[in-house]
Amino acid sequence: MGKKKNVKVSDSLEDLFGVESSERNDNTDTKNQPTSIKERLQPKKTHAATKKSKSHRMLNIPQLTGTEMIECPHEIDSVFITQKAFDDIIMMARAINEISRERWGSDSQKLEVFCYVLTNESDFKNDFPARISEIYIPHHSASETAVNVSTEAVIEVGEYIKENKKILLGWAHSHGHFKVYSSKTDEQNHKALLNDTSNYITLGHFKIKYSYGITVIEDGTHLGVILSQYPCGHIGRVEDTSFDIQGPRYSSKEKENRYLQIKEQLEDRVDLVRPSIQPSREDSLKNISEEFVSEYIRNLRKAKNLLYDKLPDDMDKHFELFQRVLQEYDTLLMSTAEESFTNVSEKLLSAMKQYNNSI
Repeated sequence: MGKKKNVKVSDSLEDLFGVESSERNDNTDTKNQPTSIKERLQPKKTHAATKKSKSHRMLNIPQLTGTEMIECPHEIDSVFITQKAFDDIIMMARAINEISRERWGSDSQKLEVFCYVLTNESDFKNDFPARISEIYIPHHSASETAVNVSTEAVIEVGEYIKENKKILLGWAHSHGHFKVYSSKTDEQNHKALLNDTSNYITLGHFKIKYSYGITVIEDGTHLGVILSQYPCGHIGRVEDTSFDIQGPRYSSKEKENRYLQIKEQLEDRVDLVRPSIQPSREDSLKNISEEFVSEYIRNLRKAKNLLYDKLPDDMDKHFELFQRVLQEYDTLLMSTAEESFTNVSEKLLSAMKQYNNSI
């Protein structure tokens, strides 16, 4: 299981509640810790004198009494998926490696491959995160560093979803011979997919849009990323999530047949770009830099969360200012990070080349 990590910075949402509403959240128990995912996600009504959460902004709601406030709900922090759908994703990663080996030899197991993750409309609930129950492999091209789904293929997937009463929950892809991490391209693709989805979860006063992102490699190693978009437009990001895997497994015979079916779909629907046996210097530089930056961002978020945990209890009145300063700090820091890591990568590649030449 991946370790759960909550991104604790959230945008101000005061303007969201300028409209009139008669809804009230009657969950007044603030003493006990939530025991289920649903309880963890639910925003709570609390009194102004109660100690405020450092991880989520407390907001005055005009429709509540003057001494009450509401807390923004947590981002969704678990990928819900059936055991069979999870196995399908891993088998997809294994099958693309086998296809590549059969075509170009044992040194060619480098190709990425892509699928959408879906659920049935009948299984979708508005008050609980949806569970992935199916994958759909679209027509696309695949190389060792990227996948590309054409406009025609996107339309085809939309027609399949509509005709078969499915809900698009996100995407999954293999990372070939790389580790599981979220590259800059992955993040951009995930945000684009979030815009194309229409699945929402309703938590108290909030209607939150969300999308799953999954990266895997053949040995079963996996990474989950969840984007949660609040009504104000803020996108919360939780990376390295836990996986809540549910339901029965395939029998040995079922798994064997399903693997062959997935392999046939890949051979039919994916245009493979032959991987380079010896990657170019530019590709190596890009891959190393992206992995460095991704790991750096992950540790930066950890440090920020630790900082939030140490804030004094009366920081609420200064929360917006503090958050704005942190966001400006992030911008300044990240504007130089990519250039710095590229320089480090160039030096690393040069050192590796000198080492290889000396052997």
